[in-house]
Amino acid sequence: MSRYEIVEMYAGADVSQAVRILKEKEKEGAHAKTVFNGEWLYSDVDSEDDMYIKITGRTKEEHKLMMKKELDEIKKRKEEHEKNIPRLEEEYKRKGREVLAEDKWEHWDKVVPVRLRDLYKGMELDNLLEIETLLLNGGTLEEAKDVLYTQGHSGMSFSLVRQMIKEFSFRGQELYDYLDVKRKY
Repeated sequence: MSRYEIVEMYAGADVSQAVRILKEKEKEGAHAKTVFNGEWLYSDVDSEDDMYIKITGRTKEEHKLMMKKELDEIKKRKEEHEKNIPRLEEEYKRKGREVLAEDKWEHWDKVVPVRLRDLYKGMELDNLLEIETLLLNGGTLEEAKDVLYTQGHSGMSFSLVRQMIKEFSFRGQELYDYLDVKRKY
């Protein structure tokens, strides 16, 4: 029999939860261990800081400070983006009028504010405009597909841009059908 109870960590657990669970086991009088991000953590051998260092490369306090700094930076970028939305709306509406057919402008003007406020903060607007500009300048469907596949999409953003191509591009349905949706992004 092993001297350690093996604790299975659930998907989504963070380092603080792993530390807490192991230290609780130790208080209950049981030695426990777990694998977290490929590192073995031991309730009786590793201090709290030892566990943090194994997982994050920092002590608990250093990790907390780094996380706070990152969250503050995310909040700052979000506030800056929100402050710029009115300017960005006008900019994207103007850019749309430069490359999209006139019969698409009204719909584009409704989509722009929504896309600027979503998870991608308007990235997909740029992606579509890049592809449409390529096509207007004589680019082929294969070149447009190559651009799309090099834009760094997740599955969700790929699907969104593909749908926007169908909706707004002068070759929308044709390119939409041409794209290999089974390809890895």
